[in-house]
Amino acid sequence: MAGKVAVIAGATGAAAKRLVEVLLADPDWRVVGLSRHPRASDNPRLKFMAADLTDAANIGAALGKVAEATHVFYTARVTFTDASKGVEDVEGNAAMLRNLVDAAEAFCQGPAACASGRGNQVVRHAPRPDEDAGAGG
Repeated sequence: MAGKVAVIAGATGAAAKRLVEVLLADPDWRVVGLSRHPRASDNPRLKFMAADLTDAANIGAALGKVAEATHVFYTARVTFTDASKGVEDVEGNAAMLRNLVDAAEAFCQGPAACASGRGNQVVRHAPRPDEDAGAGG
C-alpha cells in the first residue's frame, strides 16, 4: 500500500491532470480524485469519488471515506457565471476551498500539507499560521 495518499479536489480538470501523472510516477503515492463528474480508473493507485465542494456536508462525507489522506490539493474552480466578463467568482472559489480544508481537518487523520494552485503558481498551506504544530491538538 502506498505511504502517501493525495486527495485532489477538481481532479478531472486540466490543472490536476499533470499533478495526477507526477504523483503516480512515484510508487509511494496513491491518489483519490474528487470531482462532480468522477471518472473510472484502471490504475489500482488511482480512484475517483463524487464530491460537491459547494456543499460542506457532501465534501465531509467524501473525505470521511479517505481518513488516511496525507496531502490535500485544491485544483477546482467555480464555473463562470458570466464568462463574457472574464472574472472568476472569487467568493465561490474561496468557499469551496474553505469547505475542503474544514472537511480535511475534521475527517482526515492530519494531512501533512494542503496546497492550492492556479497555472504555474502553487501555494502550500500547513499548518495554519495561528496554530502551534507542536501543541498536540
